[in-house]
Amino acid sequence: MKKVHGLTWTALVLWMLTVGVGSYYFVFGTTVAGVDKRTEVRLNVHEREFVLNEMRTLLAELQRVVDGLARDDMKAVSVHLSNMGMKMAADDSPTLLGKLPLGLKTMGIGLHKKMDELSEKVAKKQIQKKELLQELSNSLSVCVSCHSTYRISLSPSIAPVPRQK
Repeated sequence: MKKVHGLTWTALVLWMLTVGVGSYYFVFGTTVAGVDKRTEVRLNVHEREFVLNEMRTLLAELQRVVDGLARDDMKAVSVHLSNMGMKMAADDSPTLLGKLPLGLKTMGIGLHKKMDELSEKVAKKQIQKKELLQELSNSLSVCVSCHSTYRISLSPSIAPVPRQK
């Protein structure tokens, strides 16, 4: 049996360490326990604004879906549901995704996939309004759960410093 060289062991240990750290961040992201019992997700200014803007866009699109339902404009409903789908998540950077905890990623991706599914059903006339409203209600429950569980905040190293009086 050949003798394993020190360099081989070093490479193996470094690889295992990299996989371990990467796995930790994939599951937990950059989080700490928040003072309000939610998990605080710490992001830099640009990442935080990106995430909050995506949430505001989801809310605006949902309003457009409800408006389309009220006007019985199912084509608009399908378009706005599609706007909330996976194409919205396509702009998420791998660095940002690495900072988000697995639970938040799971809820977010699940919501985007559900919107694509509903958009397709509406476009193909495979879903009635009442069923669609129930599905939207279920999806909003995911939003409420996520917002009850997580809080997006600035990393302390870049958080604004309070003004002194």
